[in-house]
Amino acid sequence: VPIRTVWHPPGAPRGALRALVLFAGPCTADTHLTGALADAGFEVEPIDTLIGGDAHDLARGEVAAEYIRRIRVGYYAVVAMGTPCSTYSVLRDTPLRSKDDPTGESVAPPECLETLRVHNRLAEVTAAAIVAAHDSGAAWMLENPADVGVAGQVCYWPEKAHYASLFDQPCIKAVLRATKAIGRIF
Repeated sequence: VPIRTVWHPPGAPRGALRALVLFAGPCTADTHLTGALADAGFEVEPIDTLIGGDAHDLARGEVAAEYIRRIRVGYYAVVAMGTPCSTYSVLRDTPLRSKDDPTGESVAPPECLETLRVHNRLAEVTAAAIVAAHDSGAAWMLENPADVGVAGQVCYWPEKAHYASLFDQPCIKAVLRATKAIGRIF
């Protein structure tokens, strides 16, 4: 399957509403958010290193800054983010992060620290993108595995409750609180 860098709505003229999907993945599954947004009439720009390599590497300051700038000036009507979740995964036997240290700096083994720091940077980019989208009036969403450490929620997992989720990251917690975001578990 050829990789497209911009998805145009079927039969729609250029200039349709634009959507940005940060951390889009390769867009090769039968159903994916980029394709669904295009089907809904958006011109979609999927961003992921699996699609654009270094030009899509949001851990690089200059790359992230350009997309944040575009979001801030209202270039996109919709911004969706699927921040990489592997370092937050409850499927790990031993967590790389904890509720006490969601950054993982004091928890993760030394051989994982570089990856952890990159993922912390991607959380910061996500937070900046949320602020820019919120300030520009763009609709936005952040998709990531639910926090399994909240008693009473459908996904509560007592044995894994000490694992930190993306939603425990200080930068993400702060921006969700500031924007009065509403969480949904699905």
